[in-house]
Amino acid sequence: LAVPEVVLAGPPNAGKSSLVNALAGRAASIVTDQPGMTRDWVRTLADLGGPPVWLTDTAGLWAPDDPIDRLAVDRAWQRVDRADLVVAVFDASAPPAAEDPHWTRLLAERRVLVVAGKIDLAPAPPGVLGVSARDGQGLADLRRAICRRLGAGDLDGDAPAAFTERQAALLATAAIVARQGEAAQARALLTELLEGGEGSAAAVEQP
Repeated sequence: LAVPEVVLAGPPNAGKSSLVNALAGRAASIVTDQPGMTRDWVRTLADLGGPPVWLTDTAGLWAPDDPIDRLAVDRAWQRVDRADLVVAVFDASAPPAAEDPHWTRLLAERRVLVVAGKIDLAPAPPGVLGVSARDGQGLADLRRAICRRLGAGDLDGDAPAAFTERQAALLATAAIVARQGEAAQARALLTELLEGGEGSAAAVEQP
C-alpha cells in the first residue's frame, strides 16, 4: 500500500521544522533561530498512531528576490501539490495577513488542515488547532487530526490489525485450525504471515 504524504507548509519561521521533528520523535529537520534555513524539502517516515505516513518539511512560502530562495519556494509548492494532506502552519504570535497570496493559495488546497504553531508564545485563534513543538501542547490532538483526515481515525495503532485480504485470510484460517486442535498448521500459517510469503492460505471449513 502507498504511504500517504503529509506536507507541512506555511510562512517562513512558522515552526514547521520543529513541528516535523516533534511529530516524528527525532531530529529529521535542521532547526535554528534563523528564519529561512530550510531551502529544500525534507521527508521522514513517522508513526502518528495509525498507518505510517511521510512527513515532509518544506521551505517557507513567501516572495523572495533571491533566485535560490525562489527555487526553494517553487519546490515547496511542488510538494504541496502532490500531498495527500497539507498541514498549513502559521506562528500564533504572528498570523499571516488575510491578503497574503501564498497563504490564500495554501488555504485553497483540496485537503488542508490549518494549525497554529508556537502556542507557548501566544494562544491559537478560536476554532484553530494549536500546537507547540517546544512543550508538546496539542501534539496528540494534531496526530489524531491528521489520522482522521487521512481516513485512519478509527484505527488503534497499538492494536493488531490486518491491512490486506491475504493477511485477513491467513489469520482467519489460523484461528479455525487452532480451534480444531491443529496447532502445527496454525503455527505454519502464522509463520507465513510474519514472513510475508506469497503463498495462499488453504480454505478450511468449520465443523
